[in-house]
Amino acid sequence: MTSEAEVWLAGEVRDHLHDFGAVGLYELVWLLRGSSFGLADDDAVEVARRVARGVLAGGAVGIYRLAWPGAAVVDGPLDPQVLSSAEAWQEGERYLALVEGGGR
Repeated sequence: MTSEAEVWLAGEVRDHLHDFGAVGLYELVWLLRGSSFGLADDDAVEVARRVARGVLAGGAVGIYRLAWPGAAVVDGPLDPQVLSSAEAWQEGERYLALVEGGGR
């Protein structure tokens, strides 16, 4: 069953991808933290992981490693298995992101 948090987050991800072409995986967790859903961090990561997998299943988005600042692609596309790692959900100078259109 899809939770309200998943439906809401999927919409936010679609909006970010449309507006910016990319959204950091850490941002998915940040969005959930700032929402009214009241999820614990572990639960927020699990919801974000499910949403990211759903977005990836559509095929027009990949996972890439980006550099901050500027969001330059430095690696990818990466295997969706990276979503299982704790590192995938961390912010930093190099971070993982969902990127539309092959990371161009």
